[in-house]
Amino acid sequence: MKKTHERTFVITFLIAPVITYSLFYVYPFINAFRISFYRWSGLSPRMTFVGLANYRRLFTDSIFYQTLYNQIFLIMVTSLITFSLAMIFAVIFTSKTYPENSFLRVIFFFPNMLSMVVVSILWKFIYNPHFGLLNGFLSLFGFEGNTALLASSSTVLAALVAPQVWMLVGFYMVLFIASINTIPVELYESAKIDGAGMVRQFISITIPGIWYTIQITFVFFLIATVSNSFALVRVTTGGGPSRSSEVVTTYFYQQAFDNSNFGYALAIGFVVSLVMFIFASLIMKYTKRDLA
Repeated sequence: MKKTHERTFVITFLIAPVITYSLFYVYPFINAFRISFYRWSGLSPRMTFVGLANYRRLFTDSIFYQTLYNQIFLIMVTSLITFSLAMIFAVIFTSKTYPENSFLRVIFFFPNMLSMVVVSILWKFIYNPHFGLLNGFLSLFGFEGNTALLASSSTVLAALVAPQVWMLVGFYMVLFIASINTIPVELYESAKIDGAGMVRQFISITIPGIWYTIQITFVFFLIATVSNSFALVRVTTGGGPSRSSEVVTTYFYQQAFDNSNFGYALAIGFVVSLVMFIFASLIMKYTKRDLA
């Protein structure tokens, strides 16, 4: 009788969230997948069924593969730098107590409070080849000339990594600090008695102790980077030069709203969603560890 009441209670409170999620997430996703089999301008009530034509075009579209490569590059490089810096700062802030710790945490976290659009505009000014802070800084070390990182195909992707790292590192640092603080202090004290240095403690205690946090945050990071890269690229470079900074989200936007080809755009969106789902599943599977 008690279990029946508990089940009824849980189901009652789940009805509203499930309906909301289905209405605003599941149904739009299914409907978008259906439209991907049509040729549709997005405004006209007329939709022409084309079957798999949009997907056949997608898998022979060299621009799509270029944007997918750019997207994966930004994800991998940004995640490597962001997580490394966030972990280093988290270990520093938790290893010893400094009077400035609280203030420095706020300073590090502050960029995450800004929107990606604001961050993009700010870094666009920093990279400006004529009056940007970057050229002013480089001139202090004897580097003269206008360094146009966003205008060169060889440097634009690397230049787009810095704004994301600057914005996100503080957020993940705070997550790692909170996770490290849950590790029993006795483990570190025992390791010190056994002669383990800071590096050995980090590898044998800190990393295993926060592994679940690392695993989950990397999946969140994957999704956030795909979302953030749209505003970043759209504001700073527009996908140029010569599509060398174009990512899948900006290419999706271009096909949908610039070319009025919603069917093909939604095919792009569905394939990218599938790729991201596979990536997330592989991360969860191959980073699973038995910490018992």
